[in-house]
Amino acid sequence: MASVAPRVDLRLAEVVESLGTWSSGPGSLYLKLANAARAGITRGELRPGSRLPPERTLAKALAVSRTTVVAAYDVLRQEELVARRHGSGTYVRRRPPLALWPSVDLVSSVQTTTYRDKSPDGDGPIEFTAATFPGGEVISPAAIEDFLAELPRLYQTHGYSVLGIPRLREGVARYFTSFGLKTVKDQILITTGAQQAICLTATLLIEPGEVVLVEDPTWVGAVDAFKASRARIISVPVDREGLVVEACREFVMKLSPRLLYLSPSFHNPTGVLMSERRRRELVLLMEETHLPVLEDNTLTDLVVSSQQPLPLPLAERSKDLAVFTVGSMSKLFWGGLRIGWIRASEPMVARLAHIKLVMDHGSSILSQGLAATLLDDIDAARRTRLAQIKTRLETMTGLLEQLLPEWHWHPPAGGLSLWVTLPRGNATEFGQVALRNGVAIVPGSVLSASHSHIDCLRLPFVQEPERLAEGVRRLAHSWAAYIAGLDHRSVHQSVI
Repeated sequence: MASVAPRVDLRLAEVVESLGTWSSGPGSLYLKLANAARAGITRGELRPGSRLPPERTLAKALAVSRTTVVAAYDVLRQEELVARRHGSGTYVRRRPPLALWPSVDLVSSVQTTTYRDKSPDGDGPIEFTAATFPGGEVISPAAIEDFLAELPRLYQTHGYSVLGIPRLREGVARYFTSFGLKTVKDQILITTGAQQAICLTATLLIEPGEVVLVEDPTWVGAVDAFKASRARIISVPVDREGLVVEACREFVMKLSPRLLYLSPSFHNPTGVLMSERRRRELVLLMEETHLPVLEDNTLTDLVVSSQQPLPLPLAERSKDLAVFTVGSMSKLFWGGLRIGWIRASEPMVARLAHIKLVMDHGSSILSQGLAATLLDDIDAARRTRLAQIKTRLETMTGLLEQLLPEWHWHPPAGGLSLWVTLPRGNATEFGQVALRNGVAIVPGSVLSASHSHIDCLRLPFVQEPERLAEGVRRLAHSWAAYIAGLDHRSVHQSVI
């Protein structure tokens, strides 16, 4: 038998996240579980030398029988991907050579379900995963015509623009100025989505081992970016007023963090709008400690009520402080456009542009041209999205109140999702039952750097009303099955 590296226990949540939507599709459960685990091993997420969870523990997390897990582990042992040590557990033995890697889905991890192809015909599970609208409602034929008229001029350039094309940078500068934050073109760097903006800022600021503060819960893509920079990530609680600044202050004084990442307008995933009082407290903390802040404003335009004014960016209150403000076309317009931006001081923009030059030599000129055209009529897009948000949020909350009245949530002030607290159980376990009933969800622990919020889940309300309704009905059916399983286990344990 080949040797196994020293033992490293894999966290249960880490294993479940690696398996992703393993139980969808036809076939035996144990074979689908073995296939997903094999893919996790080949991707390196289930690391060589690490110990897999015990069969009973994993079976409980996946809401399957222990027999299913035992059979899946047996398949992996026959393929010599795992080894069993008597009385010690099951270990990942090695990653197979590249030539022997099996064909797998592009991504199976729950965190990145936005990368899976979605069927426009509604085949497959109903996805309560990605919080983004299709683009058809706001990318109008008139906007496409204007963009096509602009194409010949774009073709005359060499096609590279590290900072971004001037028209788009000027448009983004006007966008910030319309909020009351005076901005000039040279303070704007165009990026390939807000995710790249976060990665660029992390690359610029963070050295391995330095502390980054994030909200708990938060956007998982930001956590991934900070992990890639090998930061030490510390979670700061969020309540109904947003970031708990007093808790943040304690971490700042004890740990001297390099960066604070937050989404005050509106918080992802809870939809909370950070209160004026908390904003003032945070600015005071920034002034005292010179704490750099990365403000994620990708959801700022998505208010739930037309009576709610668009909130000011933090940079408006702290013009002399190190604030990096990121935004994107993805939420208001379309995720497929892949255009975002960073607003910062001119010296910081120059430094960020140098890093971007190394990464990709600049974002797509064609996408930038379309984005510039769309920004010229941003108010129309806001009106369209406000109407969609109002209708679909009412549809989802009405059905939840009717079919799942024991679930708890607070009405969001903005954004595209509900943050739901389950009255019992574990959202990861429930998610496995839901997936087998044709609906995919994101458990709260995936959106927590501390892997807390195990009883929470995020429910985007971006689907068409009919599909939303069917999704909630499937959730209700799944919940009944999950609770029955919990009760059965409870009775069985009491008898034992």
